[in-house]
Amino acid sequence: MRRTTLASLVLVMAAFAAFAQDRAVGAESYAGTVALDQSIIELARFAGQSQASLDAFARGRAFLLVGSLSRPLVVSDDPPRSVIELSQGRWVGTSRIELFKLLLVADGEAFRALDGVADGVRAVVVADRPMVGSGPDGEPAVLLRAISIQIIR
Repeated sequence: MRRTTLASLVLVMAAFAAFAQDRAVGAESYAGTVALDQSIIELARFAGQSQASLDAFARGRAFLLVGSLSRPLVVSDDPPRSVIELSQGRWVGTSRIELFKLLLVADGEAFRALDGVADGVRAVVVADRPMVGSGPDGEPAVLLRAISIQIIR
């Protein structure tokens, strides 16, 4: 009985170790209000609208978002700054997917760990300070300051 229990415990611990996540990149903590009930879709709808309407929606909160990352686009080496697209899709009917995108502005050397990330990698992101601007392609976009990014493996 003890051997079976011990073997089961070792097996469970090995499974947890095998599926452990990478360490988050960016800040390890955040002192402020985090909106858990918003998504990339709600924020992306503000692209092309006024900054005042986005500020009224955000109300100084950070956002916990889950989506797919693109490869970072290095904007500056000194100081280190990258722009990373965070996207989420939604089915329209049975044959079309509507794609919603945000741009994460990642400042600091810690975010350089994401330089080798492949397109489409899923991540959990804490971001704040949304602003209406334009993306690298010149299209209207919502940009947010990345606080922390956790790759989901």
